[in-house]
Amino acid sequence: MRTVLKGAVCGLFWFLLVFSMTGCGGSKIAMYSPFDDVNGRPCQQVRQAGRQLVRNYYSNESIDSARAALTYWTDQCGSPPDVDRVRLLLDIKDGTFNQFSYDRDIIDNILEFQGNPDWPGGYYWFLRYVEYDETMTEFARRIAQDALPETPDSSEERLLCECFAGDCDELFQEVSQPAYSHTRLAKYRRDEIHRILDEREEANFAFYTGLWSPMKNNSLGNHPVLGIVMGGNSQGFAFNISSEVRLLNAKDDFIIARGNVNDTTNQLVGYFVGADIGKDIYRDLRRELLVRVGFGFDGFEYTNRLDEKFKVHAVNANVGLTYKMFLHEYSLSYIGVEAVYNVMNYERHGNQNFGNDAVSLRLLVGWSGNSYSMKRLKALAYNGRE
Repeated sequence: MRTVLKGAVCGLFWFLLVFSMTGCGGSKIAMYSPFDDVNGRPCQQVRQAGRQLVRNYYSNESIDSARAALTYWTDQCGSPPDVDRVRLLLDIKDGTFNQFSYDRDIIDNILEFQGNPDWPGGYYWFLRYVEYDETMTEFARRIAQDALPETPDSSEERLLCECFAGDCDELFQEVSQPAYSHTRLAKYRRDEIHRILDEREEANFAFYTGLWSPMKNNSLGNHPVLGIVMGGNSQGFAFNISSEVRLLNAKDDFIIARGNVNDTTNQLVGYFVGADIGKDIYRDLRRELLVRVGFGFDGFEYTNRLDEKFKVHAVNANVGLTYKMFLHEYSLSYIGVEAVYNVMNYERHGNQNFGNDAVSLRLLVGWSGNSYSMKRLKALAYNGRE
């Protein structure tokens, strides 16, 4: 019986489509594949006829016929989000709702319904061919409102009906509660959050200031620093390059062995250029703690008594900890502190006044993250602990 009914509906659907394409004069027009016309006209006409049929069948309480019309529609032109919503709500309305009534696309469907246009889900190919309108969305609201009184309290069906009836802002917050943890909707939400966290690619940029302090009591003394960090984060790892300049002269005169000449001075400008890799050891929406190791080139430029400038270089290997505090949940801006232990090889230049180790303490102000991923996590009511 269902097969006969579906065949009758499809036949009527096709008749309306052909009639709308040929007009009253009955002129013969070639039939195209739904996607052959770059203007999307065949699908637009299928959609126009489908909207009318589905609404008429529903008004006449013939849900099986409405569902058959939707099936023909989607077979011809794909399944856009508004059609998926109607199909889901019809299942709830006639009591046939089950685990196969929706799939993972429900996440993008709900986000699109909430008015979040930034989420390119599996539907956007459809909009290349068919202009989107609100007709089926309003029809879905009507079905949801009709079905809502018949759904059990604290059920998945009631959540979906409340959402598509217009009260959708808190749906993902509700789904995150333990009472709904067994539902497929909660599972798809968790899967999407984990996918975002595992696959997100983030940029990192910061300015910093602080203090560079030799570990041994030598003539260079402590120096304030100004620096910049640029890089990115991927799958819990951070990759950055940094450069800094160290200000102020040395606290005492020091001697540089330059060939057969010893230069004595306290006038210098220090610098550092390097790269580091870090790994998250803790992260939530407000805090991030990383351990990092790096490698670079250390050095300074000094001026001797004859106002001649020379440079001294050393290899720098370092290890440290970085702590970031973001301004608020889902923020990309942060204030951070960093402690770095530097091992250098200045003594190879023949000067015994330079120590090999130094500590850098830094205050960072920067921007780190991925705005698309953060917006999506916020829309999914991610709390930073899942």
